[in-house]
Amino acid sequence: MLLLAIFAATALVMAAVGIYGVLAYAVSRRTQEIGIRMALGAQTRDVLRLIGREGFVLVLIGIAIGLAGALALTRLMSSLLFGVSPTDATTFAAVPAVLAAVALAACYLPARRAARVDPTVALRYDGGRNPRWGYLHAWRGGVSFSTALWKKLWKRPPNSRQLQRS
Repeated sequence: MLLLAIFAATALVMAAVGIYGVLAYAVSRRTQEIGIRMALGAQTRDVLRLIGREGFVLVLIGIAIGLAGALALTRLMSSLLFGVSPTDATTFAAVPAVLAAVALAACYLPARRAARVDPTVALRYDGGRNPRWGYLHAWRGGVSFSTALWKKLWKRPPNSRQLQRS
């Protein structure tokens, strides 16, 4: 039983680290977007809610798939369980609740880091892209947030071919 508890705790820690890693990467890639939101008046709680919701949607999808898989495999697992029914309601309620609580804790750290973004620093942040064309990644749906791009191409607006060449 102790070995099973150790494996469960290890899986829980690995899930928390995975969620943290995905959200930390997403926050680092969206630093300029978050900086623009902060510059346009977004409050800290708005950014916390944005990143937290993104992470929690991933967790809810994972919980739904996991519960569906667990319910589908109950007939196979019934011979391996002793003293617990395969469709034990407390187990099916407690495990997702614990996973959701750990996921919220893992989402909080990247969300807090995103909420502390200084807009002026975030707008200058390149994110590891090509230094020559670093301002192009702020391009969203045909609207550029960068004045440097318009200064460079002021006679003609950029089209998709120019953006793909970079």
